[in-house]
Amino acid sequence: LLSFASVLAIMGALNLIIKFLKLDIKKLNKSILFIVLILVASIVFASSFLSKDPLITPVILLIFIILLFILFYQINFKNQNSVYNYLFILLISSIISISMLNYFNSKLERESLKTTALEINRADSNFLSYMLNETLSDIKDRTDIVKIFGDRYANFDAFAFKIWGDSPMQRESLNSGIRFYDRFQNVIGEYFVGLNPDKKIFHYLSKDDEINIVELENKEVGTGKYYAGVIEIEERGITKGYISAFVSFDIKSIGALNFPDFVESNLSILNRVIDVKKLKIFQFYGSELSEVYGDIYPSRDQIKQIQQTEVDSLFNEAWLKIKFDTETYETYLLRIPNNDSDITTTVSVEEKAFSWNLFNFFKIFIIHSLFIVLAFLIIVISRVGKLNLSFKSKLLFAFLVISIIPVVVLALYNSNVVNERAKEGIFNELSQRANYIEKHLTSQIEKNKNRDLVTASENAARELGISFALYESTDQIYNSKDIYNRVGLFDKKLNPQAYYHLNYLRYKEYVSSEKLNDYKFDSYYRIINVNEKEYILSVNDAFNKIKILFSTTEINVVIFGIYSFAVIIIIIISTLFANQISQPIQRLTEATDAVSKGDLNVQIDHNERGELKDLLDGFNQMTSELKKNQIELAEMEREAAWKEMAKQVAHEIKNPLTPMKLALQQLIISYKDKSKDFDKLFEKVSHTVLNQIDNLNQIAS
Repeated sequence: LLSFASVLAIMGALNLIIKFLKLDIKKLNKSILFIVLILVASIVFASSFLSKDPLITPVILLIFIILLFILFYQINFKNQNSVYNYLFILLISSIISISMLNYFNSKLERESLKTTALEINRADSNFLSYMLNETLSDIKDRTDIVKIFGDRYANFDAFAFKIWGDSPMQRESLNSGIRFYDRFQNVIGEYFVGLNPDKKIFHYLSKDDEINIVELENKEVGTGKYYAGVIEIEERGITKGYISAFVSFDIKSIGALNFPDFVESNLSILNRVIDVKKLKIFQFYGSELSEVYGDIYPSRDQIKQIQQTEVDSLFNEAWLKIKFDTETYETYLLRIPNNDSDITTTVSVEEKAFSWNLFNFFKIFIIHSLFIVLAFLIIVISRVGKLNLSFKSKLLFAFLVISIIPVVVLALYNSNVVNERAKEGIFNELSQRANYIEKHLTSQIEKNKNRDLVTASENAARELGISFALYESTDQIYNSKDIYNRVGLFDKKLNPQAYYHLNYLRYKEYVSSEKLNDYKFDSYYRIINVNEKEYILSVNDAFNKIKILFSTTEINVVIFGIYSFAVIIIIIISTLFANQISQPIQRLTEATDAVSKGDLNVQIDHNERGELKDLLDGFNQMTSELKKNQIELAEMEREAAWKEMAKQVAHEIKNPLTPMKLALQQLIISYKDKSKDFDKLFEKVSHTVLNQIDNLNQIAS
């Protein structure tokens, strides 16, 4: 709507300028308009190109100017009051808005690299201490904390999860957790994600501070340090217990890598614009590469390129492009002075190909086009009262229906195939992980006959890094993520459908789609034999990150883009075909209308072939024959008129000759008889003959 209003405003402004200059648009030379277009485009292009931070790229701006001038030409030189002008305005507005949207999205993705680098360097000791202080202060302000410690049936694991979920540590997707202690400093409940700190921390803390925060070694991960803070919960001066909060940060855990998807924050700055998992991050201390995030390790030449990149003196930053194998990555570099050596952080993301941008454009343009067509039909119907389609429109509609329906069906089929392949890929991944677990458990039990299944399962989960659950009948006997059972998110009983299919229908394996509130995930179940006893092994993708080559979303975007492009091509080709067929018929209709008005000189020049050639040649021959027949008919009519006139003249001549003949005969008889009245008769006959001669003269004239 904003683009539509902007285009209307620009057209209105141009018309106001023309009226102000008192120009007659109809008499305006089109070549002058073309020259003005070139001048305006050149000025705008140059100013945009020279700008340090242009709002849009010069190429996009140039395309916009050309489209606006085409619209101006259509409205003012073609048909000022045509309903099609609304369609052109909507189409150009759609192209402008979608192009701007794609451009701004690409700029946001580019800026997100900078945001990520700043967030990584922000996560220092001060920031982590602040996170702990905020969390513990919020806990201390809660009025229900004392009551929790007074409830002998309280689920402290669930309360720890709830407190963590409300904390800024969860919102920032930091490896962190909450732990409850009783007044004897024994652990009574906890929740952690991405972190497993020491249970005994009180001897590290000072007893003088209300909120104790201390830096500790991360013994399990071994990649850095974590921070712990503790507050004492009192009631009337009596200690009821303690609550501690823990937090750590390292590059390898950014993007909530250790978080199950259903507890991942959607408020974190790092995942608002771009998928953090697609980033490649390198951090250098001095000239040494210290940390790497992603599946790419930089080569010596790439490290040299990074180290030799000059940064901006004001912000200590730079933009560069790094080529990994055949792919080019857009890279943001941030260099921060730190004592004797600089800390250099680079964040890279693969550049999107032109085809991807094209697919994104058509993905939105198709939806816009549907609304534009609907709006156009509403305008047409409201104007004429009913929908009267021309032959061309009917032909185009028929072509589109015949062509697009198979394309849509094929697109839906391919999308369904992609979804099925994705499900198959998830199934294979979960099945393969179940194989690893089964072999690991079997191998342990065979080597150590006295080892119980729970201990073997703990070893398998730790050594393989796979989350799973084991069931005996319908009861869960082990879960590597048992904390989520304890906090009440998951049931300890086996899925009834899985039990039915595996035990009654004797399926070897079964996959079930399950839900946790609005979060959907897939669970894989299989019967395994350990020590000649059947158990049910469960592996799901809620706790196991399944990485497939292409996500269904990406492939569907590609499919949608390809078929959208195909639909656009179909529309263009159908329009050309409809024009090719309807244009000769339209010319024939116009020529027939001219013939009906009496113009027989009409001839249709054409280069058609086939049936249309025969039709147009037949029309030309028909008009030629009609013209020939018209000429012959005119000649016959003239000849008949002359004959009729000759008859009338003969009749008129015959009328005076009869009395003349009779008078002369009477005169001759009188002469022969020597009548005495001959002189009188002669005078009378002479007078009669002279009168009749005068009558003949009148007929001749």
